[in-house]
Amino acid sequence: LTVDGKVGGMTMRALRSFYARRGSEGMGVLATGMTGLQIEFYVSLAEQRKKDEVFVYGWLRRTYQRLGSYFSRLTQTPTQRKERV
Repeated sequence: LTVDGKVGGMTMRALRSFYARRGSEGMGVLATGMTGLQIEFYVSLAEQRKKDEVFVYGWLRRTYQRLGSYFSRLTQTPTQRKERV
C-alpha cells in the first residue's frame, strides 16, 4: 500500500485480509491503535496552534464516525459493497 491518506479499494482489501487472519479481536486492536494515532495527531495540532483547540472535538468525532464506517464495510458481501477501485 502507498500511504496517501485515503481509504480506497486497496486499503479495504488489505483490511479484509487482516480481518481474515486476525478476526474481530484484531480489528478491535487495529481500531484502537488507529484511533490513538489520530487523537495524538489532532492534540499535537492544537498544542502547536492554540486557536485550533476549538476544533479538536469535531476532529475526534469525525475520526470516530469514519472508522466505524470503514470497519462495517468489511462485513459486507461484495455485492453490498460499493468499492472505489
